[in-house]
Amino acid sequence: MKKFLLVVMSTIFILSMFLSGCSTAGNSSNNKSSSNTTSSGSGNNLNGTITVWSWNVAAKTLQEAANKFEKLYPNVKINIKDMGQSDVYDKLTVGLAAGSGLPDVVTVQDDHIAGFAKKFPNGFYDFTSDLTPIKDKFVSSKMAVDTVDGKIVAIPWDVGPAAVFYRTDIFKNAGVDPNSIKTWDDYIEAGKKITQSTNGKVKMLNIDEKSDDGVYKVMLNEQNSWYFDKDGKPILNSPESINAMTEIKKMVDAGIVYNNSGWDAGVTAIKNGYVATTVAGVWMIGTLEDQAPELSGKWAVMPLPAFKEGDNTAAVYGGSSLMVPNASQNKKVAVEFAKFAMTDKDIAKIGFTKYGLFPSLVELYNDPVFEEGVEYTGGQKIWALFADIAKKIPGSTNFTENFAETETSVVDAQGSILLLHKDVKQTLDNLQKDIENKIGK
Repeated sequence: MKKFLLVVMSTIFILSMFLSGCSTAGNSSNNKSSSNTTSSGSGNNLNGTITVWSWNVAAKTLQEAANKFEKLYPNVKINIKDMGQSDVYDKLTVGLAAGSGLPDVVTVQDDHIAGFAKKFPNGFYDFTSDLTPIKDKFVSSKMAVDTVDGKIVAIPWDVGPAAVFYRTDIFKNAGVDPNSIKTWDDYIEAGKKITQSTNGKVKMLNIDEKSDDGVYKVMLNEQNSWYFDKDGKPILNSPESINAMTEIKKMVDAGIVYNNSGWDAGVTAIKNGYVATTVAGVWMIGTLEDQAPELSGKWAVMPLPAFKEGDNTAAVYGGSSLMVPNASQNKKVAVEFAKFAMTDKDIAKIGFTKYGLFPSLVELYNDPVFEEGVEYTGGQKIWALFADIAKKIPGSTNFTENFAETETSVVDAQGSILLLHKDVKQTLDNLQKDIENKIGK
């Protein structure tokens, strides 16, 4: 895999942080069908102009899709607007409230989909009839995220399967066999061994204890749980939540955590060899390649440890989808383009190999590119590993319209537990009551 792919994966996370059956550009009767688009649709007789809002590499991938779509449909013009992520969300919110000034197609991160769909229940096109017949072509967890109140309001795009990235040289010097790590408790014991063997100079992992609950969320999803249950009610003091926070506290108490303040400090810790592992999504490989090229060949990837040996080890860390506002003045073209862009195998492959967007289109996982070794990880075939993880991600990430405010409170609770040594269960019980009062559920 080209180095460029690895670099853009890093950019994806930094700018956006954790994309074939149904479309239809095609009409076999007039020979406009794309052989790599996995479904046919009513795309004939399309004409008009649509505008697409996106950002960074996602916008570049959509431009590639627009170029191909315009060749299939010469009477269609697609304007791709590469905007900042926050700018997209600000203008989308204002436009939905006003009912005007909206794009025809927009990129939305998975953790924002339910929030927009709940706040503006009639604001987006319902893809249910389009995608239900082909939902098995996508990673199942993505279909769950894109379904709100029984309606499929978005089309899956990229997905961020999570894993443990680890330093092979540090593990070897400490006498730790990565294959022996089956559970989080095994991971802690290995961390103690590494920390002790380096006189405390190298910790097992980095966590931003007061500002980021990424590892906690990964652990929740790994246990098929989340902030909220399937009905949107908070379950922050659930057994799974207590398990996750307890395990993280055990890591801190064992002295194996490097407490970094912010993303940049975490990357610096990785680059300077202060940590032996980091828990992250597939996009982390780009960060490593870009920020620590001198460590090429010294990093590898292994699945997340389980809470109990044999339990699930798959979880998600990031991802995005496409939505179509109902206010679109050319909704037919918008819907057909969105379906085409997300289901055409050639475009999905370009998005992955050229721009680093790990696809949720399962059939692409059979492409030979997923069997290639990655030089940075010593030739390890990490794409096949991440593809296997992606297919097993539990669909428990019910973000709801209350995700953002709840995340802030969870991060505060994590800080109290890890930095102020507050009791895990009592803190999470208090957090549960606080969120119940705030959101009225």
